[in-house]
Amino acid sequence: MATIAVLGTLDTKGAEHQYVAECIQRIGHRSLLLDVGFGGAPRVTPDVSRERILEMAGGTPGDRFGDKDSGMAAMVAALPKALLSLYQDHQIQGVISVGGECGTEIATAGMRALPLGFPKVMVTPLSGTDMARYVGFRDILLFPSLADVFGLNRLLRATLAQAAGVVCGMIEFSANISTVGEKPLVVASTTPHCAAGIDRAIAVVEGAGYEVLRIPSDGSGGRSLEAIVDSGLAAGVLDMSLREWTDEVLGGPCGAGPTRLEAAALNGVPAVVVPGGVDLAMVPEDPSVLSKWRERTFYKLNTKTRWMRSDAAECEKIGRKIAEKLNLSTGPVSVLLPVRGISALSSPGKPFHDPEADRALFRGIRENLSKEISVKELKATISDAAFAEACARALLGNIKAKARDFENLQKVEFFEGESEAFLRQLARLLHTEVFLPNDFIIRQDEVGDCMYFLASGSAEVLNNGHRVAKLGSGAPFGEMALVSGERRNASVRAMEYCEVHRLEREDFGMLRTNYPAFDMRVKAIVKQRIMSNLHT
Repeated sequence: MATIAVLGTLDTKGAEHQYVAECIQRIGHRSLLLDVGFGGAPRVTPDVSRERILEMAGGTPGDRFGDKDSGMAAMVAALPKALLSLYQDHQIQGVISVGGECGTEIATAGMRALPLGFPKVMVTPLSGTDMARYVGFRDILLFPSLADVFGLNRLLRATLAQAAGVVCGMIEFSANISTVGEKPLVVASTTPHCAAGIDRAIAVVEGAGYEVLRIPSDGSGGRSLEAIVDSGLAAGVLDMSLREWTDEVLGGPCGAGPTRLEAAALNGVPAVVVPGGVDLAMVPEDPSVLSKWRERTFYKLNTKTRWMRSDAAECEKIGRKIAEKLNLSTGPVSVLLPVRGISALSSPGKPFHDPEADRALFRGIRENLSKEISVKELKATISDAAFAEACARALLGNIKAKARDFENLQKVEFFEGESEAFLRQLARLLHTEVFLPNDFIIRQDEVGDCMYFLASGSAEVLNNGHRVAKLGSGAPFGEMALVSGERRNASVRAMEYCEVHRLEREDFGMLRTNYPAFDMRVKAIVKQRIMSNLHT
């Protein structure tokens, strides 16, 4: 039996959502009725009030809704956090809503926060219009109500019953699909003029036991790639085609938006990034447009479109943009540069061969990229087998490094047994620092405002200057002072080159707030340690 969240503006559409909840219950599942209204009092009693939704999103019981605009804005901001919290705590297995323009905007804002594959159904009369701003690049199923959702009638009751059956069916059918033995997923960007090298790299990754999802770099493809990675489905990203950045910078038709490259970076997903295809700017076969670029080099793509070679200034700007995004990375990422050609058209002897522009691109990346991110130049084109092999091996190495980090986090008593979603968020919050031999990482009697994990290297624990323990890779330290707020009872000093992950008090507290089960575990461990100290 699953629990399905029913999202409704219960001040205007209480009866309609109550009917959906009853249909779900008749089918054999539980319903959880959430009031996402912002006007008058709800017409039916919700299971989760609008005030509680605000609290779940970090608000206070005293928060109140003001006028229509501010009330709606408050709910649009709060619902995604509340739904994500319910999902992470395994309290809901599906979501459905019924709404007009306001209800659809609120409900879909919440649905977009949920991962791909999670059943989401939106019943709305707006489904025949442009729904991009409501759906984005999420798998929200739009169920047309045909007539306005205003009062139960013969047609609407049938529609709502069918929609309730759909969301229940989505849950039941997916529950019967076995994922045992499925290969982990790698997402790969691709474009035709980089395809030869990308195909070779994909073959190596597939040979290592991964399933690879190819996504074209055509604007909408880049947005889809970001959504898939953001949902947590990808074990790694083979990003060898960044052609969309050229259109983004030059104002072409296939830009993927300013957040391209952010999903892997912010979620700590292992990645390999190659500026493949950024020599290719898409230009329509239009005399008025082409006259603006009359001095440039073109390659005819089809009867309606040409490729235009990006110049040195544009390439350097693209390189800067790529570096800025990669500097957000919280997981292992490698940058590989094919110095002899970033696409089949820019290889030696080809029409877009422009070493000066390529050097400007590489300079823009290198000079703006964090020193902690690996950059490797290869004397090869993006299509060469050696370059493809290097990309694949770098990605596989980054995936293994990430797996080791997860294993180390799970060894920490506080985090043992936590879900992958929890660990992903935890990894995103960690800050990486490097310490040289004899550097103090923490000092005795300091206030404990953070905790640490030793990612690599070794360190010694000193109490009043005397070594009392030695720490190896994966070891946590400083956690009890973080919880208690007391001063540290020992120092930790690096014995060799050490890479250390730091978790701040504020972020630790946020995890405790967002994951009640984790908070209870922390309290139990602290109580146990205090009792143990009292008896020693």
